[in-house]
Amino acid sequence: ASTRGLELPVAEPRTVYSAAPRRVVVPHTNIPDNIAGGALVLRQRIDRSGVVVTSIVDQILGPGLNIQNTNLDVLDSFPIVVTGWWLRLPSWDPTETADQLWERLSPALPALEVSGDKDPLIVEADPRVLTVVGLLVEDERDYGQPGPCWMFLLRVRTGTTRDGAPVYGTVLLAGLELNDSTSTRTPIAAGLADKKVAIVGVGAIGHHIAADLARTGVHRLDLVDCDWVDPNTRARSYGPVSHAGMSKTAALAEHLRGTALAGSVGSWDINVTRLFEHDDDSDTERNRRRVLRTLMDADLIIDATANPNATAILNAVALNRSPLLTVAGTPGLWGGWVALVRPGQTGCTECLAHHRADHATLRD
Repeated sequence: ASTRGLELPVAEPRTVYSAAPRRVVVPHTNIPDNIAGGALVLRQRIDRSGVVVTSIVDQILGPGLNIQNTNLDVLDSFPIVVTGWWLRLPSWDPTETADQLWERLSPALPALEVSGDKDPLIVEADPRVLTVVGLLVEDERDYGQPGPCWMFLLRVRTGTTRDGAPVYGTVLLAGLELNDSTSTRTPIAAGLADKKVAIVGVGAIGHHIAADLARTGVHRLDLVDCDWVDPNTRARSYGPVSHAGMSKTAALAEHLRGTALAGSVGSWDINVTRLFEHDDDSDTERNRRRVLRTLMDADLIIDATANPNATAILNAVALNRSPLLTVAGTPGLWGGWVALVRPGQTGCTECLAHHRADHATLRD
């Protein structure tokens, strides 16, 4: 094809070469022992070559059970929907092959017709391409502690014979459970499960703090910045070329939602030095008020702006409300300083600025 003399490649139709995912991700759940099985709804993602790479469990259904994956930002990247079954398997033999498991379990698989507590859900599986059976088996779940673990039995059509009869292959995969590993690996972080933290400035220092804090499982993480992703700064901050021109907070929030444990991640594009200035534009004014309320409701405000004016504004917001952690680095980030301001227990950031000025090293 050509446009104004430019030769453009013609895109070839994309073919899904493999219907079986290489891995299946399961949200952390505790299914009551009295529920023996039900239905699964999975979402799949394909790579550029058309191969299904990952599946993520969207819903787990059963009698009186309807567990929904709430991370919609992640699910948007998984456009293919597959339905199947799940069974609790008390007699689990690790030496049993995938084909043997299929021969033993497939005759007892019921029709996939499940009703949720509120909205009826009719699921019709198409076994001609891919059949999925999730298995709950007893195995090591957390550091030597036994518990129910997910396995996935996949029955995949791999081709046809010369006579046109379908040929199937069977695969058994261990499920990758999105468990709250912080509760066992870093027990001290358990206290953050109900906390709200706001980070203002997600550049060279702020984006590292956001990434580390999100992995602790903090309940709510809000990112505030007014800058945009510049790929030329990716050596010191989060700025992939694919996100060039996107707001820093939106790009980082998208990354954290898919990789971290935070309950939710919010992004706000605003210059905090104008946080107390009324704006005649209704949308901008509404956004300003929301950010102000978000900061006032935070259990901790982290100032990574390296901007004295922004620090003064955040000091006024946090005053008598919540702790304010201020961080700044030297040019090149060879060093820096950190200060924690506690309402009613320490001085404010203005006191700190005077203290630093009084004790600064004087040079001739």
